Amino acid sequence: VDLYEKGDEAKRKRKEKEESINKAPSTKRVLSWKPTPGRGGRPERVAPSLVDICIDFLQANIESCVGGGLGDVDPELKARLCGELCSRRKLTSEILPMFTEEGDTAVLDLPDCSFLSEADLSAAVGRIKGPVLERVR
Repeated sequence: VDLYEKGDEAKRKRKEKEESINKAPSTKRVLSWKPTPGRGGRPERVAPSLVDICIDFLQANIESCVGGGLGDVDPELKARLCGELCSRRKLTSEILPMFTEEGDTAVLDLPDCSFLSEADLSAAVGRIKGPVLERVR
């Protein structure tokens, strides 16, 4: 009840203030505004990280890696690269074995595997099952 009464009182005070402003002699108020340098509507440009550049380069040239594999790439980065390839619909049956190496795969994320057959997926899961495996999505 107390809060309700205070709300009514605040409304009344606000209305009185508006009325007093409207009754005051008309003085033209001029607002001066100057934009603050460096704080425009556009966000600051940030250079991509080296990891982002490498992931972009690998996903653009993944066909060149088919014979040699990915080597000692961190499992989380492999999962990220695999996700990038899936989003660009580049993950094919020739590329999938690079992400499902025996005993080496800890994380396998396949958000979109529409270019893979059921046999490809079952072979991939058969290669990665083991104690190292942490997550399959």
